[in-house]
Amino acid sequence: MQYGTVLSQKSHHRFLWMRMALMEKKLAGIVEALVQKAEVFYEADSLISHSVNGPILAALLAGPCALDYSRMKTPDHLWTDPPAPDLLDRKRMARSDSQSVIPDYSLEE
Repeated sequence: MQYGTVLSQKSHHRFLWMRMALMEKKLAGIVEALVQKAEVFYEADSLISHSVNGPILAALLAGPCALDYSRMKTPDHLWTDPPAPDLLDRKRMARSDSQSVIPDYSLEE
């Protein structure tokens, strides 16, 4: 195994807690707690220890924590999600009455 691969795997695992906290919508609360206890865990000139920037950072994380990450695309999403023309074709086939006409939006000329 190459050194770069090992290093990237270690850094991936290193930040896994952030990804999990974001998906569980707890990252903003964790960072807010870190900002409140910054003098214990961080140096005085760090971003989190800053009297203005630390709370701003914690507040900015409230937006991403509000999103739902349960419907993220999987590696096989190209195989599971049919393209729009296929969906229109399915709708045309499902409609048996000839009065409702779905326009043909295909890109082919």
